[in-house]
Amino acid sequence: MDAEEKEVSENVRGWEWFAARAHGPHAIAWLSAFAFLEPIVIPLAPESLMIAMILAGRERWKKYAAITTIASTLGCIAGYFIGAFLFKEFGVSILSYYGLHRWFHAARVLLAGNIFFVMLLVMLVPIPDKVFVLLAGFFHVPLLPYVAGFFCGRSVRVGSVAYLTHRFGGHVIGAIKRYFEVLAAIVLIIFIYAVLHALLFHIAGV
Repeated sequence: MDAEEKEVSENVRGWEWFAARAHGPHAIAWLSAFAFLEPIVIPLAPESLMIAMILAGRERWKKYAAITTIASTLGCIAGYFIGAFLFKEFGVSILSYYGLHRWFHAARVLLAGNIFFVMLLVMLVPIPDKVFVLLAGFFHVPLLPYVAGFFCGRSVRVGSVAYLTHRFGGHVIGAIKRYFEVLAAIVLIIFIYAVLHALLFHIAGV
């Protein structure tokens, strides 16, 4: 592992695991599987593996960003149908395992609103997206705006990380974290406003 990757290892949890897969012959398969399963069951963001792969071959950053975004979107579709048809069998267990039940009511109220806007924001704030993915299916929200919101939000997040890693390498990982902390804070304020507005509207309509 070179000096650049050693610097990244201080900022990315489990870097050794990701770096090993990034240099292996099945890196794309690992990235696809990791990105697909993350919206449903995996607690770590697939960007960690994507960053390692970009550092191993920076000229392929667009390809890795596209794979991560598309695989994650397919995972969100799978999670939707798990929520729609298998929520009692799998969805409840997943939410219980990660302690996500406290998000149930807020997600239920928000998902009754503009589903595209909600999923777009969820992708950009540090809150668990799994509860929204599973409950979107459970509440049978419109599929197309749900997928579109997820795809757009995930594209912005993944694309930004991929480009910055390609452009500046491992030295920018700390800056990426700070940038997304600021971005997340701004979006979180908007998200909280949307939650309060939805709750007040719901109460007023009762």
